[in-house]
Amino acid sequence: MKQIFMTLALLLMAATEAWADETNIGSIAYNATIEAYEIRNAGNLNDLAVYVNGTGSYSKGGTETTAHDCTGLTFRLTDDITYSSKGLASGESNFTAIGNYSHSFNGHFDGAGHTISGIRISQGGSDYQGMFGATGSKAVVERFTLDDADITGKAYTGGVVGFNRGTVTQVVVTSNVTIRATQNYANYHGGIVGQNHGNNASDRATLSYCTSAATLTIEDADNCSTYGGLAGLNVGLMTDNLADIVINFGDNETTRVESIDTPSSHGAEIWYTLDGRPLNGKPTARGIYVKNGRNPTLPPLNNFT
Repeated sequence: MKQIFMTLALLLMAATEAWADETNIGSIAYNATIEAYEIRNAGNLNDLAVYVNGTGSYSKGGTETTAHDCTGLTFRLTDDITYSSKGLASGESNFTAIGNYSHSFNGHFDGAGHTISGIRISQGGSDYQGMFGATGSKAVVERFTLDDADITGKAYTGGVVGFNRGTVTQVVVTSNVTIRATQNYANYHGGIVGQNHGNNASDRATLSYCTSAATLTIEDADNCSTYGGLAGLNVGLMTDNLADIVINFGDNETTRVESIDTPSSHGAEIWYTLDGRPLNGKPTARGIYVKNGRNPTLPPLNNFT
């Protein structure tokens, strides 16, 4: 009898230790050599979304009901990741954004020079869409290429982050990436981030050394505004970035336009011509300009002569 009791006790102890084991997050294993959780495949990346969002099933079984912001944790890509869109019907997704406004990602995601491709997100009625839906002020997302992605969202939608409060750096979004709006008032869309946020001068999100050639498309929707090749709206810091801005409005003009007839009414933003030349101050003539490297600004059509 004593032997049976001891066996049961040992089994109970082993089960408790397995439950408390923090070296794995779903299928994501911790690699002590690189001091990071290793993202090697699509299943790992999907499990990161489950862990951060606090909902869903892990790729190797088990469900999650608690959100985690990943403060102090590093996740590193150790291989290129390709999602398959084969068999996806129109309006279907093969990826869920990592984080949202209520549960943002606050860890360190290091792409280590790898490429993530094939992501499809079709959430036209939902805000905070992108590879990361929302990042917190401690988040760092860096060093990877996003290729062959098609992302549809409502407000705050970007290729890499929908709503950024942290740091996004050294990320490339290729010309094979499309950011779509399909519903009215789908505002703040950008090739890299939908919004680069900032509360004040000492608490501002950062977007640096990034390149975007994404196409931003508005399809059968009205009253959509604040679109940009890098960030739809920037109230943070943006330095040393490059964007090839392509915005399609479909059959109807659906974005709000702003007049440059009275340049003195504009604040101390940085303005560029469409070919990327910075202006020495504010626009002094009517025309098409880019404000702070993000928003094409057009005068009303009836002002053209």
